[in-house]
Amino acid sequence: GEVAVFGWRGVWAREGALTGLGSGRLARALPVIELTLGAVIAVAATTNLDDWAPFSSYGPAVDVAAPSQGLPAEQDGVADDDVGIACTDYSGDDGYDAGDYNPGFSGTSASSPVTAGVVGLVLSTNPALTAEQVRLVLTRSADKIAADKMPWADLLGEDQALLDQFFGYDDNGHSLAFGYGRVNAARA
Repeated sequence: GEVAVFGWRGVWAREGALTGLGSGRLARALPVIELTLGAVIAVAATTNLDDWAPFSSYGPAVDVAAPSQGLPAEQDGVADDDVGIACTDYSGDDGYDAGDYNPGFSGTSASSPVTAGVVGLVLSTNPALTAEQVRLVLTRSADKIAADKMPWADLLGEDQALLDQFFGYDDNGHSLAFGYGRVNAARA
């Protein structure tokens, strides 16, 4: 069947390929995408501190989360979560950074390729796995993380009990914010 990678900037689909979906700006489209393309892995973003990334989407369709970057310190008052994922960039002034590397690659645009990399590792050890089997490997090997590094009640102006329900894991091990947890390549 078909499986696709989605980020907010584009859609790539290929017969027989297993990839991930950045749930950032497409979360409402997930049910339609799943029906249309078959196996889709929905990926939320976390910060480098293993906390929720406030720009990430959330909800029951999210399968797993993967590292990204937090907000700039002037927005959330925390400097430690500003570390992004370093990646290659267009050379010189044409890119996001003056050099040839972008030290702040972020969002679900960054967390989706991290997840796709873990998928590649899983399939390199057992290429016969189906898309659903790979999803199960990812979700069952994910690390449960908590949104406990930021003062979310103050930042979002929400009641802590509501936030605990949002960030917490249900009886099936699923969190609206993190899916089944942050991907763990070593365990997968």
